[in-house]
Amino acid sequence: MGDLDKAITRFYKQIMQAREAEARERGPEALAEVRAHGQRFLLGIELLSARLDARMTMEDLAQASGVSVEEIAGIEQAKVEPSLEALALLLAPLGKRLSIVPDEDD
Repeated sequence: MGDLDKAITRFYKQIMQAREAEARERGPEALAEVRAHGQRFLLGIELLSARLDARMTMEDLAQASGVSVEEIAGIEQAKVEPSLEALALLLAPLGKRLSIVPDEDD
């Protein structure tokens, strides 16, 4: 993740803390929804960063992965929750793979 991506992520996490505090007051379903959106946002930033680092357009990545431009755009904009299969297809042409890592906040 580049410096700009890290700065955006830090800023977004600050916003998410405020949104989570508000959601806690509305109950567990609201909190779960806010957290799910936060995870989609971070995933979108990671995918966008990897695509730009590879100097690929959405069209290039769509052609290389078999995933539609519309789905790629939706993932990058945190509007779509991709399947694991779609993520694997998208990451392969970018020279990336899925991995489970410790949370940076821990």
